[in-house]
Amino acid sequence: MKKLFGLVLIFNCFLLTPLHASEERHIHVNGEHLDRQDIVLMDQLFGKTVANGFYWINFQTGHWGLEANDEPLGVIEVIRQNYLQQVAQQSQSNEAKPEINMSQNGRVVSGKLNGQECTFVSVGGTTVKSCD
Repeated sequence: MKKLFGLVLIFNCFLLTPLHASEERHIHVNGEHLDRQDIVLMDQLFGKTVANGFYWINFQTGHWGLEANDEPLGVIEVIRQNYLQQVAQQSQSNEAKPEINMSQNGRVVSGKLNGQECTFVSVGGTTVKSCD
């Protein structure tokens, strides 16, 4: 009986482990491991399921790529459009710098995502987002 119980337990462990591992996703952006909510946001921004990996995103231009490779692989349009809007607004108000709320401590990018107003704050490699 103990042997049967042990085999059933081992069998269940092997069955459950791959299912659990396949559900877990590991995505890092600008050095930060994203939680499930941020991963869902990334999938929405890219319009598809983002593969596990290490990425960088320029929150001014919307360019993105793989960590350790400076070559951009694409552009996230919502970030790029927000950047262009802010540059145009700053140009009209005669502001000297075409930057998005930049300071030496970090940056803030705001824009609409799926009908919600979202703000991304990036400081020291950590990015936080908030949507209304």
